[in-house]
Amino acid sequence: MKEELMLGNEVVYISVGRMIDYKRPLNVIRFFAEIKKRTGNSKLIFIGDGDLYEAVQNEITSLKLTDSVILIKQVNFKDIPAYYSAADYFISACETEAFGLVCLEALACEAVPLVPWKGAFPEIFLDRIFSYDIDRISDIPDRHQLLSHREGILNRFRWTDKIALYHRLYIEKAK
Repeated sequence: MKEELMLGNEVVYISVGRMIDYKRPLNVIRFFAEIKKRTGNSKLIFIGDGDLYEAVQNEITSLKLTDSVILIKQVNFKDIPAYYSAADYFISACETEAFGLVCLEALACEAVPLVPWKGAFPEIFLDRIFSYDIDRISDIPDRHQLLSHREGILNRFRWTDKIALYHRLYIEKAK
């Protein structure tokens, strides 16, 4: 996938989601702009479409990120893991995320999530090391340090463990 997207040795960030207000796609662009100022050698793959697509394009242009952002409106669902695997980090800006599945999918493909400490994210990640504050952006933690938490997080959300729990809860409630 990296070759297909003409990516070289850049640090690659990805964001996947609908470009609608509550997903905060403009904050993804603003956060990436701050990252770019600090690291220079970075690219963002932004997959999504929606009401704010044009506003996202305008924000990219106004922040002079045109050469650093790859906008893709739609990708086949089966191809998403290849995009995640091409990335080093995953960015979400949604402050009301209910489930966080997209972040877990990205993490499973070794794209380390960077998320606001709101919505479902504190419950998923347990450690603020994965979070950022859009108003006070600090340095991005080392990817390998973040990946050291990967298995522990993913193990808490494995279906094989949860099916028996859900079945037991269902039986208890059905009585």
